[in-house]
Amino acid sequence: MHELMLHWTGYPPLIAAALYVATLYYSVKGDSKRAKKFLTYASIALLVSWLLYLIPFVTLDFSLHEVYWNSSEGMPLWMRIATSWSGGGGSLFLFTMLAGMTLFFLRDGGIRLYLAAIPVILVGLFAAYMNDAFTLIPGHPITGAGLNPLLKSPWLYPHPLSTFGGYGILAISAIALALGYRRGRATYNVGWALLTIGIMLGALWSYETFGWGGYWAWDPVETSELMVWLAATLYPHLVPILPNLARAFAALVPSSVFLAMFVTRTGLSPLHSFAGANAGSLSLLIMAIVYLLWWLRELAEAENPLKPLKSAFKNPQPYYVGTLLAAIALGIAAFFVYGTLFVPSLMVAMGHEASVPQMSDGIKYFHPVLYPLLILMLVALPMVLLNDWGWKAIIAAEVTVLLTSAVATIAALMGYLKLAHLSPNTTNAMMAFGIPLTGFVMASAVYYIIKRYKNLKDIDVGLLHFGMALTALGVLMSGTYAFNSNYFYHFNLPPGTVESLPNGMKLSLSSFHYKLGNSFVDIYDRYVQKSSVYFYAWLALKAIAHDVSPYLQFMNNVSKTIKSNPLLQFIVDKVLHGQPIYQSDNVMVYNLTNYTLKNVHYKYFYIKDLMKNKQKLINSTGVLNSTGGTVVLYLWRTRSGDLGYSFSIDVKNLIIDRYLNLTPHDVLEFKLEKPIVIKYGDIVVRSDNITVYPAATPIAIHMRTMIPEAFTVLHGVVIFKNGTYPSTGTVSSGIMIYLKGLQDPLIKSLMHSELGKFLENPENVKKLITPPPGTKCIHQDCAGYVRAPRYIPETAMLTLNFKVIVGNSTHDFHAKIRYEAYGEIQGIHGLVPKVIHPSYGISDLYVVLNPPVAQSHVLMGASYHDLLLWYLHELFNSKNYTLGQKLALAALFAAGYNINVVNQIRQDQLPTYLELATLELYLMAKNYTSLIKTEGLYVQAKVIPGAIFVWTGPIIMAIAALIGAFVYRTPRTVSSTSRPTSTTKGTRG
Repeated sequence: MHELMLHWTGYPPLIAAALYVATLYYSVKGDSKRAKKFLTYASIALLVSWLLYLIPFVTLDFSLHEVYWNSSEGMPLWMRIATSWSGGGGSLFLFTMLAGMTLFFLRDGGIRLYLAAIPVILVGLFAAYMNDAFTLIPGHPITGAGLNPLLKSPWLYPHPLSTFGGYGILAISAIALALGYRRGRATYNVGWALLTIGIMLGALWSYETFGWGGYWAWDPVETSELMVWLAATLYPHLVPILPNLARAFAALVPSSVFLAMFVTRTGLSPLHSFAGANAGSLSLLIMAIVYLLWWLRELAEAENPLKPLKSAFKNPQPYYVGTLLAAIALGIAAFFVYGTLFVPSLMVAMGHEASVPQMSDGIKYFHPVLYPLLILMLVALPMVLLNDWGWKAIIAAEVTVLLTSAVATIAALMGYLKLAHLSPNTTNAMMAFGIPLTGFVMASAVYYIIKRYKNLKDIDVGLLHFGMALTALGVLMSGTYAFNSNYFYHFNLPPGTVESLPNGMKLSLSSFHYKLGNSFVDIYDRYVQKSSVYFYAWLALKAIAHDVSPYLQFMNNVSKTIKSNPLLQFIVDKVLHGQPIYQSDNVMVYNLTNYTLKNVHYKYFYIKDLMKNKQKLINSTGVLNSTGGTVVLYLWRTRSGDLGYSFSIDVKNLIIDRYLNLTPHDVLEFKLEKPIVIKYGDIVVRSDNITVYPAATPIAIHMRTMIPEAFTVLHGVVIFKNGTYPSTGTVSSGIMIYLKGLQDPLIKSLMHSELGKFLENPENVKKLITPPPGTKCIHQDCAGYVRAPRYIPETAMLTLNFKVIVGNSTHDFHAKIRYEAYGEIQGIHGLVPKVIHPSYGISDLYVVLNPPVAQSHVLMGASYHDLLLWYLHELFNSKNYTLGQKLALAALFAAGYNINVVNQIRQDQLPTYLELATLELYLMAKNYTSLIKTEGLYVQAKVIPGAIFVWTGPIIMAIAALIGAFVYRTPRTVSSTSRPTSTTKGTRG
């Protein structure tokens, strides 16, 4: 049940529904006059309801659910009306209105039609209500959540209107035909034409929007549209040869329409789904089942449905055989696709997870079945179109074409014929076999039109099949090029450089500029505590408060300690900026200055044998000398984790003025008569004692002992301007942690930033995930609450100015890449790449323009595109938001942009990933400079042959269907459909 109240636009449709119920009442009573009168009233009420429904969209009344979720205050007027059908509920209302208008047009069909068709309208209205078409949002929002970025397109008008127009008109018209009302044939053709155009426009929309070149991905919604089209195309192919069976099969069309709408409104389609299954969407599936059962009943009760075949095949003509084969191919295809969608739909309705093969899986699943059926259609159609040739000529022509196809197929399988050089031989073989057949069908259709140009119905038949074959030719030629990303040529295009495109054109980026839109969207009211993006952002901020804030506090405290201690400053400076002469996991050695021991007098010394752990006192004076040496700072990690340090001398050729029998394991400790004093910059090292560690085997000669290399530790003090410290000692383990932290570029950047100071106090971060008193928490700990800004700029635009060089001429053109920021909050991504596809000949040059991306230095594989970083840079340098709000935005955008990765990360690793992503994104955006200047625009280009046929073929078919609608504008009986003799008539398909 919906707790939200009804918007005022929801009351007029209730009046219309009541009038439709009254129509049903009088229909049941058999009062056709009153039933027709109330149907007229209901139709007027429904149309007025639809017109009233548009008002909130035009005026941007965000209290209507569909306006809020599909509009924003900056949306241009021309797009506002289209948003009325861009949501789940609004599109159902559109379908219902169009179905209602079709029923009104067919109102002379009588009460049997009313009883069978009005449930289409009532269930459509019910589903619209249950899918929030008329739900009131309290609180008078001042802006909306914004339209799905991919839907912000002029295609939002023709594609949904034609598709849902096709659905609504076909559903009612098919019911009329199933009941024997022949006037429905004209509206049926109109619905079929609209659906054909709708499928083509959807493919073209995908082609121009997604940026990978594909116009068909076997997305379940695309597949469901094809299912309706196949079911609707089957009927006219049955009418001429099996009229009684055709009436039964007409009932399958409304079933397929309702099944298609159920698929659109559930989780079967990631690209198009509006929500999971609810009472409204379940009602659609129930209606699909009801009309499926009606089809089964009509099939069972059909009187001698196959009887016409018996007489026809006593003397079979090519027309009958071809039409029958075409009907068989269409029937198998329709039921195959119907079943593929019906079974998963039932599973979803019962609460189970289910999916339909898509993308590459869809190709593997659908093509092995549908391709042979397409070939069967292509073989069958010339029999229909060339009926007056007779069997011998037709068979000769068919065999010739099939042999040509077979030879080409064998050549393709063996690798001699390459129609698509990067695709498998099997794909080339499918192209090679099908293309000659499509050419034969088109030639047959042209011949048919020329021979029968005086008969409008025959022109309809010829154009229909010419358009179908042309579409098939386009798919065969372009399909693999469009779908396969391996055909892309990639390059970066910095300003001023010139790159060659695959067709020989040259492209140069002249200039570019960014612009922030003036309109704002609400990213808070309907998301906080509800969306997964907000939950992940909450988790990121919670982790930052728990981990990063205390760590930055510690780093700040250690930094203060270092600043007050000259020795620590000296050590840290060497580690951070010095170049060690030796480094391992636990030891670092830095050169300081040169120093030579000259006449250093000692009082006595000890010899310590490290192997035997014994020592010996040499209680006599002497002198030490060396030929050279280097003062070094020696650092090491102690077993306890502290940092040990020692000012030492790396002595060369240490000479002791007495004969000593030493081994490399002996250590010498000298007590000096006068301290050694070494100056290094502003510091002084003074040592009263030294410890000598031989680094090479000592040599004893003539009352002297020489150690070629000795590491000599100074025991004394190091004197700075502001203090004196031991020359050898240890410092706290905190210094080690501090030094390690400074080696992390993220922590280092935070320590010197405004954000770092903000984060040092964990309470600052906790406030961002702590709701105000009185806030109702939906989840434990108010998970998903983030105190983010309520409104943010809706759009960022990157305008690109190009020069295109063709031969000796140069042309300027402009393109815009759009980024709808709220897309990240919705978890659907906001970047809409720019696609341009100029045609030359029968091929398209398909070019995709994308902003460059900046790679993450913290998270492997993560990256952020230039337009996102520029957008956040503008927000983070704005005074309109507090620092806390900016951090909250970084958390939301990091979660939304990386949502696909985040959903796959192990739960124990998720907080760390999210906090790192949040902090890095903030810093990257805050310190942003345009990547286009340095790396250039990212461009992909490929040539797609035959794509133009994919668009023009359906247009020709739709025109032909409209011609047929004109032909059928006068009601006719099925039995009056002309059947050809050996020299006349064909069929319309």
